[in-house]
Amino acid sequence: MFPAMNLKRFKVSIITSTYNNSNYISQAIESVLAQTYDNWEMLIVDDGSSDGTEDVVTGFNDSRIHYFTLEHSGIPAVPRNVGIEHSTGEFIAFLDADDMWLPQKLEKQVAYLKANPKIALVYGLVKTFGFISRVIYMNSGHSGKIFNKLIEANFIPCLTVILRSSVLKEVGGFDEDEEIKFAEDWELWLKIAYKYNIGFLPEVLGYYRMHEAGHSHDERHVQRSAKVVDKIIKKGWISEKKVPFIKAQLRFNQTLKMLQQGNKKNLFELFWYAFKVLPTFSQKVKAIASIWLAFCPKLRKTLVQWRYACRKFFYSQEYVFRASDLKKDSPTKENSEGTRQAKK
Repeated sequence: MFPAMNLKRFKVSIITSTYNNSNYISQAIESVLAQTYDNWEMLIVDDGSSDGTEDVVTGFNDSRIHYFTLEHSGIPAVPRNVGIEHSTGEFIAFLDADDMWLPQKLEKQVAYLKANPKIALVYGLVKTFGFISRVIYMNSGHSGKIFNKLIEANFIPCLTVILRSSVLKEVGGFDEDEEIKFAEDWELWLKIAYKYNIGFLPEVLGYYRMHEAGHSHDERHVQRSAKVVDKIIKKGWISEKKVPFIKAQLRFNQTLKMLQQGNKKNLFELFWYAFKVLPTFSQKVKAIASIWLAFCPKLRKTLVQWRYACRKFFYSQEYVFRASDLKKDSPTKENSEGTRQAKK
């Protein structure tokens, strides 16, 4: 159990990694300045930008904003770890340079951690915008001991995470192995989830910018995710009997996400996993239903919204997901130009 704390007493260190995001980073900074919880520091770590990012950042006159420059590494874990090393807060949060937060994001999560001293990390929902505009990204909403669920798929959006710095120091920072580039956040969440309880707020906390050439659900990311699983297997955290199923489930989940974003080239592979690889009848039925819903995005969106609306009957805290919030809370600027360079 973690010690009790005064809500305003503790500082939140916000880690922002950036590379050639001068078109977007001002929106990220403005969303931090708009936070209703004001005890924070923002550590912006630039991975060798050449587009005038420094001029944009230094144009903000706020002593809580700190700017660091590095030689270009091309690995998002590197600037994030530099930010962690320079952080002084009791809590740590992450916001990439092209994403944004809602104003009460920090206040709600700090209050949650204060009220739940056994929780090491808390996350929430995001709303996507940009290349894929106004598509709502819903994660599974698991909380407590979630390691066995998290190993099947990464459902924790990095920009919604806030965690205790003492936990991060214990498990270590982001893995800088290039083989898991853009999947290093999932590896970190797994290390934390294996030892600690995880919390979940069933409401939208921020905006995730979608780019036409994103990294999140392409074939390379599937391969990098498999490398993460291999690292966890080497730690002995998964029984040998479960390894084949976990790898099959991971492959299915990642390929399904690509299908949901319009990539149909692996459709045959999805049906193969659903009929031949997944071991139980219930898993096969669920897989077929997921494939079918991928072709019915409006129905899928409605079903998921109802699922989270019903969670108010099962959560004791005041944070309740409301579908109406998704219509009124949208960014004023939905610029989809450029390619995200340092996105997980």
